[in-house]
Amino acid sequence: MSVSWSACISTEHIRNSSHPLAALAAAETETLEQHEILALFLLHEYHEPEGPWAPYVCMLPRKLTSTVFWPPALLQQLPRGGALLRETLALKKLLAERFRSVILPVAAKYKGVLPAEILTLPNFLWAIGTVKARNWGMERQGGGILSVLAPVADLVNHHASKGGGARLRPRLTGRQGPG
Repeated sequence: MSVSWSACISTEHIRNSSHPLAALAAAETETLEQHEILALFLLHEYHEPEGPWAPYVCMLPRKLTSTVFWPPALLQQLPRGGALLRETLALKKLLAERFRSVILPVAAKYKGVLPAEILTLPNFLWAIGTVKARNWGMERQGGGILSVLAPVADLVNHHASKGGGARLRPRLTGRQGPG
């Protein structure tokens, strides 16, 4: 599958655009990871129902299945001292600490772009989990990897739920319908 570069979302796209997060994406490349900038982008776009990325953001699942998102009662069912519980709790702690010590102070520099009622830990966890589950790594011409969200590839990779969303059906060249 080939996806047009203009149909993708990356930190480079954000930085080189007129998006409200452009200044943050340009200035905070040493402070924030690409995934974090993309997560902040998703949070911003989630709260812009008329934004250009609204159809994509609307189809993203609200509930993620990683153990990081499990409620405490469900986590208690994991074996105590087991690797999965230990790693889940460590990741939750790391993400919460990163949110408090890095994300919030950086966002505070860009007043009004991500208001406090939007930039909450649960919202950030949803956004970072969504980005980590859906990003593609592309090699940069100068070296390194660029994290990219490719919404049309997401449509191919995921099916619609009962509640709606988008669905693509592959069509074989030269054939119409089943059989």
